[in-house]
Amino acid sequence: MLFNAPNFFWNSPSRDFSKMLMINPDRYLKNTGQEGKFSKRVPVKLSLFQQPGYRGMAPTENELPDRRAQAIQGAFDALKSHGLGELSFDLVASKSGMSRQLVRHYFPDHEALMIAVCDHLARLYSEPLIAAASALDGPERITVFLDFYFDLLSDNPKPRDDQVYDAMMALAARSNSIRTALADQYGLLGQVLGHEFVVQYPELSQQSASELSFLFVSIMYGHWKMVASLGYSEEHNIVTRRAIDRLIKSYIESPSALSQPIKIWSKQPKL
Repeated sequence: MLFNAPNFFWNSPSRDFSKMLMINPDRYLKNTGQEGKFSKRVPVKLSLFQQPGYRGMAPTENELPDRRAQAIQGAFDALKSHGLGELSFDLVASKSGMSRQLVRHYFPDHEALMIAVCDHLARLYSEPLIAAASALDGPERITVFLDFYFDLLSDNPKPRDDQVYDAMMALAARSNSIRTALADQYGLLGQVLGHEFVVQYPELSQQSASELSFLFVSIMYGHWKMVASLGYSEEHNIVTRRAIDRLIKSYIESPSALSQPIKIWSKQPKL
């Protein structure tokens, strides 16, 4: 059965994956040497990670059973090479070097496998970023963050996974669980960047830093749809990256002054 068979998501058991996030803030601050460095005027937003039942970051691939990790990598590779339209358990089995039955043993339904791929995608970004940031301090930290997402670090390239993200976005239109997982990943990225903006530019208000984080993530996503999905030259990477610097400068020179400040990264209420 193809993964995009009509209504397969609606026939799958519902699951709450809202706590499957990209980075645990406690671990992030410890690994990047920033414990205790939050400004008093910058709230430490840990409420997402203090909900009952939350046990921290999902296990890494090295901590997962080998076969389960193998199936996740197979699904990732299948999406990357064939896209969503041709995805099936048979293709995942072929890419992972496992039998179809064994893949189904670890992931009885399609949605659970796609959620695991979503979490795998988050790890591809969080682990190299934490490793790079832990060795830096001062202005270089935010520069590394921003350069990484526009693939401007020769020794730390951005993952080549845009076709997989395209598939995840398409699936998010039909699956509340995948939509929640992706939104949580982007939201947490924004939370981390908002903190980095305030640390690097103390003249920014928390509202300005939060707005910048949302704008960065939105621009970054749109940029890679143009470059990776539609095939425009990667020479545009530096154009968009420099535009981010100008955007930051504009916020420093003219702070956000909304009459009614918007709660950044808030979601639409459920109907």
